[in-house]
Amino acid sequence: MRALRGYLLLGLAVFALIIGATLPASLLLPLLPVRLALSEVSGTVWDGQARELRLDGVGLGSLTWHLSPIALLQIRLAGEFALDRSDGQVAGHLSLQRGGVLTAESVRLDLPLNALHPQSADESWQGRLRGTVTSARLQDGWPVALVGEFSLEHLRAPHAPDDLGGYVLSFDPRDQAPEALLGRLHDDGGPLAVTAQLRLNASRTYEVSGDVGVRGAVSGELGRALAFLGTPAADGRRPLALSGTF
Repeated sequence: MRALRGYLLLGLAVFALIIGATLPASLLLPLLPVRLALSEVSGTVWDGQARELRLDGVGLGSLTWHLSPIALLQIRLAGEFALDRSDGQVAGHLSLQRGGVLTAESVRLDLPLNALHPQSADESWQGRLRGTVTSARLQDGWPVALVGEFSLEHLRAPHAPDDLGGYVLSFDPRDQAPEALLGRLHDDGGPLAVTAQLRLNASRTYEVSGDVGVRGAVSGELGRALAFLGTPAADGRRPLALSGTF
């Protein structure tokens, strides 16, 4: 009798695993935030794909994912994902825990900068954004921990002809505190010589502080823009100070 009961329990477990492994990916649709939508979903909950991921009605690219059933035992949703576009990709490991805490590891990105603002791409800054997020933790959509490095290539202001060159922004774990994350920003060649610090405050505000100089001759339009930063010091560098909210 005990042997029969054991076989029965084993059979039920196998049946449950088969059912769980074949759950259609469409079951995830009701769980998405209101601003997100998936179209032409196929595959299973664990290994699925969607022809398009949309944010506020704007297409971001095709999405594939591979979720870990083991993570559910820890009451979290975790796995690998890839967002593919004709002009770039974002891919890596994500984990969503109770309370809306999102963690990311080994995320690689290569996108046009205006992909971050698809609804106003023509009015946004232009350039190429590449980077690697070694690790990050977001609470309510705001980073509270971040280790990684990003590069901006061929940066251009909206409707401006000047190529402002390249820049590197890095977040080191030694520069993090509960009240703010600090990123180090410097140029990687181009008409502007920039050394600055980016501060991401827990209050969802940002501050950029540093200074900027020029390399050689600059266009009249760029020169006029720099004049708004104030009078240059004796070494020709001007203070750089920006702030805002998200």
